[in-house]
Amino acid sequence: LSGTVWSMEGLAQGAGQMHMPTWLQEMMLTHFANTTRKAKEPKEEAVPSRSYLDKSRKQTIGIVLTRCAHDLGTAHGVDSYFLTSKILAHLIMSLDERLDFDTIRNVRTFLKPKENCLLEPGPDPEDEQLEAILQHPGEPPLAAEDRVLKTLCHVPQLALRLDSWLLMAEDFDCISAMVVRSVRIISEALAEVTASKPLMSILMVILSAGNFLNEGTRWAASGFRLNSILKLKDAKSNVTTSGSSNPGAEVDGPKKA
Repeated sequence: LSGTVWSMEGLAQGAGQMHMPTWLQEMMLTHFANTTRKAKEPKEEAVPSRSYLDKSRKQTIGIVLTRCAHDLGTAHGVDSYFLTSKILAHLIMSLDERLDFDTIRNVRTFLKPKENCLLEPGPDPEDEQLEAILQHPGEPPLAAEDRVLKTLCHVPQLALRLDSWLLMAEDFDCISAMVVRSVRIISEALAEVTASKPLMSILMVILSAGNFLNEGTRWAASGFRLNSILKLKDAKSNVTTSGSSNPGAEVDGPKKA
């Protein structure tokens, strides 16, 4: 009690010596001691579910779906994820303007960045988690976040739709101008390379040298990939000579007497 209000003026000692009337004791016993506590209702056992998503991806889906539920006016909580995802899939299919830039970008984070929908619709074959979700037999039921991802993946070319939407929402004119400029620079560079006679002479020397070194082991090549030029610095002779031990010895040619 030291340092508290009870240590002042002997309040604690006075409270201990106070006599409580009989009627007050009976009233306190009646209203407090004999009260019965309400029995707690037994909790329903949670239905076991199966999740193939890692913790980080699962948490991201939960956060984004909660925000979407608030923006779309649907119910909140894990039980509402499936309903929200169905509404979200419908809005994506119809390019609904109620989906803002942040929502589209957040939904895009559900998918792996390497998902390739340009060639064919469907998930990225490298996304093992999503592949497992789509092949789930049905029992036990999928976790809420897994069902959300499965629902959204029924949207044809989902990643391509979202990427195109993001491109239009950011600044299409500015980005398209940059792309056109880059394509023009590459086209001009390719034209200069293919028209350069000195470069063609160098490539011919490299091709001839390669065929000479590989004579007897391979057929004469009619060309090579340009990225093979990067391997020239690793080419070494297996014959040790004074010139190879001292590369600069014969640069100036033989000296005249």
